[in-house]
Amino acid sequence: MNIEQTPFDYPSRHLRGPEPLAHVRMFTVGPITVEPALRKLRGPGERQALVEPLVMQVLVALARSGEVPCSRDDLVSECWDRRIVGDDAVNRIISILRRHLSAVAGDAVAIETIPKVGYRLQVAAGAIEPEDEAGRQIAEAAPRTSRGVHAAAVAALAAMAALLGSAMIPRSQDSLAMAIEPVTASRGTVRFASDLNAEISRLMSPMTALTLVEPGGSTAPDLSLKVSYTPAADSAEHSAQVQLVDRLNGAVVWAKEFTGPAAAIVRERAAYGIAGVLRCGLHRSSGDLGDPVSKRLYLAACDAVEAFDWPRAHSLARQIVARRPDSAASWACLALATANLAHATPEQRSALAIEAERQAREALSIDPDSGLAHQAMAAASELTGRPAMPMLEEGVRRDPEHSGLLARYSRALAELGYVRAAVDPAQRASALEPNSYFAAQAQLLALLGAGQLDEAARLDAQVKRIWNDSHNTGYTRNAILFYQNDPIRALTAFDRDPPVNPSLATRQRLELQWRAAPSQLNWAAFDRFTSAAFARDSKEAWYNAFSAVRMGDLERGFAWLERAPRDARGVATLFWPDASGMRRDRRFFAKMKEIGHVESWIARREWPDFCADPKLTYDCKTEAEKPVL
Repeated sequence: MNIEQTPFDYPSRHLRGPEPLAHVRMFTVGPITVEPALRKLRGPGERQALVEPLVMQVLVALARSGEVPCSRDDLVSECWDRRIVGDDAVNRIISILRRHLSAVAGDAVAIETIPKVGYRLQVAAGAIEPEDEAGRQIAEAAPRTSRGVHAAAVAALAAMAALLGSAMIPRSQDSLAMAIEPVTASRGTVRFASDLNAEISRLMSPMTALTLVEPGGSTAPDLSLKVSYTPAADSAEHSAQVQLVDRLNGAVVWAKEFTGPAAAIVRERAAYGIAGVLRCGLHRSSGDLGDPVSKRLYLAACDAVEAFDWPRAHSLARQIVARRPDSAASWACLALATANLAHATPEQRSALAIEAERQAREALSIDPDSGLAHQAMAAASELTGRPAMPMLEEGVRRDPEHSGLLARYSRALAELGYVRAAVDPAQRASALEPNSYFAAQAQLLALLGAGQLDEAARLDAQVKRIWNDSHNTGYTRNAILFYQNDPIRALTAFDRDPPVNPSLATRQRLELQWRAAPSQLNWAAFDRFTSAAFARDSKEAWYNAFSAVRMGDLERGFAWLERAPRDARGVATLFWPDASGMRRDRRFFAKMKEIGHVESWIARREWPDFCADPKLTYDCKTEAEKPVL
């Protein structure tokens, strides 16, 4: 390949943004002469093409890489200036570039896709090269950086780049403008379009960080919401495809398809999904981000969190921190992503837990009243072995209207056995963010734990109606089935739509089988499953104990309780009504003392709900005073 190559260092590569095409000298790739300043490709004979600026930027980036693959992150950095770019945007530009290269040079020049790595240019052997010697050089790349460059220098360059980038954004603009484009459809859908716009406007009206503007009006939008709708024809499912587009660069910030058996259900799911990701991204916790570019990054981070894509959330949060190191929201977002990344990578958990706590403390040092920062600090504290409850209570006191914090606080109360107290913060979280699946999930679990089955069933109907297409609803969608009066019908309903997680599906099906025919349960199969689950993750012992007890085998449950780790994630179900028989046994209280729960109860000066059970065979206070054997 006739390209003058410049050795590069990976960090420096990502600090380089798009170079003005007018400054890039003419160069060649095989038989093609590339003129960046004119956006022209000239091939053999009379063949030539005029390409879009972004397409030319991608070609220049690939040419600079030479034989070294150019990753998607490289392209985003060098061509989109680290803005939010979805896979579809990169794919589109690569596809357009391939068509142009084929048009001017046939098969002589191609773009090779290297799965999970990136792209590189390929020139066919024997391809005729142009005679113009001036076209054989590419412009000098950005200043070379040795591989041994000091980390502080890289950080300084990143901070400088972030400051230069944010300086181009008017700081007075503290909200994003969004235009809702007319709904496109395969058939007439006037009612669907008008109702969807009305529902979106209703759900987003309290959001002061977002301004709805008319498409094509005098105010240029930062974001454009595009919806295409396909009514059911041969298929039983109606569908709506939604894209949230960054108008600055055309990148798709967020995209999702919503389906349902009726237009009204699809409309409701789409409206709640759109409002959910926008409320997360533009929550008042992110108000200190200031500029719209940082807010768009934050919006994409929220999308990654909703999808449980923690590596992507972590990458985006790092970009936000680089832009706005003075923002509590940026550090808190990074801390939450780091903490959840630690759960996904056990081999690095200790180091990531320490890093998450450092990031959370940085957020709190900037804004001690930030609910998001307290939520992040609680997650980090939990990872490092310290109780999360004190931080959650302090956060709720300082920021009593943070939905995510309230939902997490509800879960923490349930994990400590305060099942009735867990209902109120979960209900407040749902009231504050009625479009939040996570708040609805926390509320449903709190209601089940408190034995409020009628309310749980009503909420379950809403969860199914609005979030049934979410892969996250596997547990909550089926938890309520266990309590239905007709267990045969419940088992049939479960088999029609089991959870995506195979382990969860097996556990719930065993429990439903027991409900349908207790005498026919294969306990050998149960033991094989629970042992395999425990081998994968020791915290499964808590769930194994609960499953055994609710299925009537108390001693099997205690056998698993003895093996449960000090990591109490999963213990909450043992405070549900189903496990009352286990709680009435002193062995249960001894286990709570072993994992530190009794110490937490004493510190809070409040016994958990089960201590008031008149059928207890012991007194909680007396047992608490006994030494641990």
